[in-house]
Amino acid sequence: MINEPLNNSDLISEGDKMQLDYYKLLAKTSSYILSFVYKARKRVISKDSTPTTYKQVLKLPRDKRSKWLEAITKEFIQLLELGVFKFLPRSLLPSNRKLITYRNVLKVKKDAKNRPIKYKSRLVARGFIQVEGLDYTVTYASTSIPPTWRILLAIGAVLDWEIEQAVDCGKGG
Repeated sequence: MINEPLNNSDLISEGDKMQLDYYKLLAKTSSYILSFVYKARKRVISKDSTPTTYKQVLKLPRDKRSKWLEAITKEFIQLLELGVFKFLPRSLLPSNRKLITYRNVLKVKKDAKNRPIKYKSRLVARGFIQVEGLDYTVTYASTSIPPTWRILLAIGAVLDWEIEQAVDCGKGG
């Protein structure tokens, strides 16, 4: 009958079953090996590669370590000065809330000859830890498009307003 469930053991010969078991074992083993190789490669830092964690920065030779620590410190101080976050005792955190952790994204800016010219650090919040409705309600950031600010500048020029420029500290450095 058409609606009758098929019994796979009737359709597959004993030799095919052994071969299928071999392929299943091979798939499990190769994924384990690939996972192991990926983890091993992730831990290894060659002298030219960029570290991905703070712990890796601390394991670098003194000259490179000091450059990375300077970049990390500069970013951290800049965010503190801009009031992006503040330090609070853990005891003030409500029991139903989680701390939003962060990580450093490190990058080396290089010149045309591939020589390092600047060590950069960005501190990024791990926002996926947040719970909608509890930690945040709004999921957008307002931005302006060029036609909008061009119109505002034109209006300011026509009305002879004094126009001031604001510098975005987060982009240039």
